[in-house]
Amino acid sequence: GLNRYDGYTFDVFQNAESDSLSLSNNYVLAISEDEKKNLWVGTLFGLNYFDYSTEKFTRFFHSPNDGTSISNNHIRKIYIDSSGRIWIGTNSGLDLYEPNNKTFKQYFNSDNISDKRINAILEVDGHLLIGTDSGLYIFNPQDGKVKLHPLSENKKISIKSLFKCKNGDVYAGTFNDGLFML
Repeated sequence: GLNRYDGYTFDVFQNAESDSLSLSNNYVLAISEDEKKNLWVGTLFGLNYFDYSTEKFTRFFHSPNDGTSISNNHIRKIYIDSSGRIWIGTNSGLDLYEPNNKTFKQYFNSDNISDKRINAILEVDGHLLIGTDSGLYIFNPQDGKVKLHPLSENKKISIKSLFKCKNGDVYAGTFNDGLFML
């Protein structure tokens, strides 16, 4: 579940099957705070928006017949960019939340990327670096184009985390291949 600590006590938010305003799943994989100070919580089964004022959740799920739903219920990463846009990394690609109509724009739902499981997202110079189990991609949100940024000529490197230092250096943490400075 989701635990909130105020310095004295913990409040625990968990899934309650009979309550559609509770957390969608107790296995939390990603948390991020938007510009309005509300939490976005990614779980093994669904994306959740937590409204502090009501302490209730709004759930978002994948619907196979709805191209404006989230691309997959397994939420791996939530990233808020410098423009306040909410990017969601799922097991099936990258999604952009459209707040005006509470829908999602799905990216990477074709064969333009070999591994659609998104582990990491980082904004650099107006582009998004996207870490997957098969490598690092550079995504241009303006035109939707994506290209592979190879870290090795011989093998695919699984990118698990991305970090930009205050001096501008960017690092990629990997699964079993160490740390790369980009």
